Amino acid sequence: AREEIAALAPLVQQAADHGDEAAQTIIDDAVREFMRAVESVIGGLGLAGENFRLVLSGGLWKAVPVIHQDFEKLAKKIAPWVRVHRLAVEPARRAVQLAIEHIWNTSS
Repeated sequence: AREEIAALAPLVQQAADHGDEAAQTIIDDAVREFMRAVESVIGGLGLAGENFRLVLSGGLWKAVPVIHQDFEKLAKKIAPWVRVHRLAVEPARRAVQLAIEHIWNTSS
């Protein structure tokens, strides 16, 4: 399942940090896959020369910090002015917060 695979991410990071080539290949492949998707969106929207914010969502970016670092370097090659950030609050959590705020404000 997805959660079981995600639980392995820190172990892959740890193995790569200790020189494991297979773990490093997994990380490199993940970065390339993310970049293909982002490159397609950046190109499709014509953002390559623009100053914009790219927000990353999901636990992988936190679990495997090198993916975030490598991804940001590659993203800047495609769009030099991009600012890459991790999402501070996951979308579902923020949606619940907004709903609670809305209920609180409309019930007064």
